[in-house]
Amino acid sequence: MNNKMIYSLAAFAVAIYAIVFLRSDFRDQQVYTVNWQLIDGRLIEGEKTIKLDKDQQLRLIVQSNRAEQLHLQGYNETLILSPDTPQTLDLSASKSGRFKFELRPKGSDIGTLSVSSE
Repeated sequence: MNNKMIYSLAAFAVAIYAIVFLRSDFRDQQVYTVNWQLIDGRLIEGEKTIKLDKDQQLRLIVQSNRAEQLHLQGYNETLILSPDTPQTLDLSASKSGRFKFELRPKGSDIGTLSVSSE
């Protein structure tokens, strides 16, 4: 083999390493963003079930037409919603399972967070 072929094979090996290993690490660190629009306590826009892998980051942006509290069971996270003002909940999906988002004080279910352990 000549030097040109050896360098080409080495470059190919480095490229494969970068694609396989580094890309999966980068994907795990990305923030998954979801936008919800609530009208009169009902979800009218946005995915009802948010699916994440364990330890993935979530940014949930919620806009409601009335003052409410959005509570995520199992994580004990609460987002205070003001009328027509987007509010943001940032969270690391550290627990596996299915968790309900509910509006308080009525306790109506809005959606779920489904976290898989891979």
